[in-house]
Amino acid sequence: MPPRTATSSAPALATSTMESHSPTQTRKSKRTRSEMEESDADEGVVSTPKGKGKGKAPMASTPRNDTSAGLSSPAARDPHEPSQQTIHDATLARAVVVDRLSGRIVPEKEELVGLDEQYSALMTVLEGTVARGESNSVLLVGERGCGKTATLDRVLQDLHARLRSSPPSPPTAASTNAPAEHLPSKPFLLVRLNGRVHTDDKLAVRDIVRQLDVERDMEGTEFSSLSPLMHHLLSLLRLSDRTTVPVVFVLDELDAFADRPGQRLLYNLLDAVQGEKGNVAVVAIAAGVDVLDKLEKRVKSRFSGRRILFHPPTGMPAFETLARNALTVRVQHRVSAEYAEMYAKRMEALLADPSFKKTLKRLSELSSDPRSVLWAMIPAAAQISPAKPFLEPGAFDGIANPPDVVATEIRCLPPLSLVLLCAAVRMQRRSIPCFNFAMCWDEYRSLVNRASARGSAGAVERWKKSVCLKAWDHLTSREFLQPQGGSLGGLGGANKAPKEHRMYRLAVEADDVERAAGGPGVSADVRTWARE
Repeated sequence: MPPRTATSSAPALATSTMESHSPTQTRKSKRTRSEMEESDADEGVVSTPKGKGKGKAPMASTPRNDTSAGLSSPAARDPHEPSQQTIHDATLARAVVVDRLSGRIVPEKEELVGLDEQYSALMTVLEGTVARGESNSVLLVGERGCGKTATLDRVLQDLHARLRSSPPSPPTAASTNAPAEHLPSKPFLLVRLNGRVHTDDKLAVRDIVRQLDVERDMEGTEFSSLSPLMHHLLSLLRLSDRTTVPVVFVLDELDAFADRPGQRLLYNLLDAVQGEKGNVAVVAIAAGVDVLDKLEKRVKSRFSGRRILFHPPTGMPAFETLARNALTVRVQHRVSAEYAEMYAKRMEALLADPSFKKTLKRLSELSSDPRSVLWAMIPAAAQISPAKPFLEPGAFDGIANPPDVVATEIRCLPPLSLVLLCAAVRMQRRSIPCFNFAMCWDEYRSLVNRASARGSAGAVERWKKSVCLKAWDHLTSREFLQPQGGSLGGLGGANKAPKEHRMYRLAVEADDVERAAGGPGVSADVRTWARE
């Protein structure tokens, strides 16, 4: 047998190699063929496998019933389901309205009802400090909630935006005493202190250092008093020999600062204002008009005496404007123009609704504090949702009803005091308007005996008479029971009568007591006994 040549072995090797890979290639070719058939079917072409289906007519192509495409099409969407744009607009509107009602958003200048003069006066003072390098001090006086802090925040934001739009030429590091990395990027620095929060001078100074961001510069420094410390803080902010970074100190709750002995913090802050290189403004906020009388002579002498008076809004037009400003949603709040237009129309209908006007009038009568009026509207504004994207008049029903404090206190009474109060109600239902402890004690014993006869004595605990008398004293001290005819019980010499025989009358509504007895944690016997 002749030997194989190299030329004849190569095809054999190639054949064996192809045969070893043929299963994989066959699977790949099958998958490719099937994919081609699916693509042909999508295009309406029917491919007939080779050697199969000869002599048969080709099958007509039928379009696929693609259910996934139908779900995403607008025609298949539920007409009652809100669109994505509606969900987005309603979510933003609810957040904006709730934040405005709660005071988390600073109102615009035109939204400050009746505070145009106060805004202009405060802007003049702070603009003199920040823009012209003057040192000033001013006191904002007015009732709580009349807009002192809101006006101040609006002035600070407008002043910051104005200086940002046309900033002065920044000083270079070569012409300053401070390092370049310590130069402030803001047109002025703001330090907020609160007399109720910063309860002592050390805590206040520590927070001043934190808000001025000079912690590293203050490391390792010690001062014997507060005066050199304040001058050192201001020297850290000095940019040159003539200018310093403007600093605005806001002292909220000035009454609390004035009540501290020595008033060292107030003295050193106002002393810095009078300094030649101070460039500092101190804005104090107080609710009492007599706060200046509490200041010491040395502190008052360093105060400029400038006061800006604030008054709460009066009359329904002012409260209507206040409600309109707080409940309005505009395109600037990133809602769609179509939603903003529809919301504005619904707002006009809401403000003209008689029930809403009645609710707003009731709220203004309950409190002259504008914040209380706006806070009461938060539950109604929180009902804005994709299903109800606009404010409805019905959402404000009931928010002007004051909470029933007496009914809440009755529900919070101890069980024994509640039982004795139920006994007093039973006396009143028997046409006995005046009663004493001895009569209610008899009623209580009858309840215990009846529960014992029914086999449910464990549900009504049997207390001693001395313990019940203490519970009776608790009812009289809380004024659920009032003496008949004054503290002497309406009887001559009643002041000498034993405590358990002094006459009282019921000072709460019987229905409130009955509802409290029907609440959770009250036994069935007491619940039934209170209704009889």
